[in-house]
Amino acid sequence: MKAPDPRLATTLCGIKLRTPVIAASGTFAYGLEFACQLDLNALGGFVVKGCRAEPIEGNPPPRVTEATGGMINSVGLQNIGVRAFAAGKLPALARLDTQRSSPTFSATRWRTTRKWCACWKTTPGWRATS
Repeated sequence: MKAPDPRLATTLCGIKLRTPVIAASGTFAYGLEFACQLDLNALGGFVVKGCRAEPIEGNPPPRVTEATGGMINSVGLQNIGVRAFAAGKLPALARLDTQRSSPTFSATRWRTTRKWCACWKTTPGWRATS
C-alpha cells in the first residue's frame, strides 16, 4: 500500500488522524469485516460498533424493512461485549498500519462512568481517553 499523502493529515478534537476518512460504526461493524473490500490501512481510523459489558444478541429478525423514501431498522444494538471485542477484534485492529498513526474509537454504553472504567480496566492493551 502506498502511504497516504501527508497533506491529508488532520486532527479531530486534538487526536491526530493521517487522513480525514474514518469508517463509521453504523455501516462498518468492527471494521475488520471489510478487509476484503478495501485497504483498511488507507483509512484515518475506525469507529467500531458500540460495546457493553456483556454481549447482546439484538432484536430477532426481521431487523430491516423498506419504507417509503428509505428504510427502517431495528437491530437492537447487537454486540459481542467488551471483553470479546478486546480479545478478538482489538488485536487485529492494532496490527493494521492505520493504528500506528490513527486511533480506533469505540462507543460504550454504561449507566455510570465508574462501571465503564471498571470494565475497560480489565481489558488488556486498551487505553481509554476522554
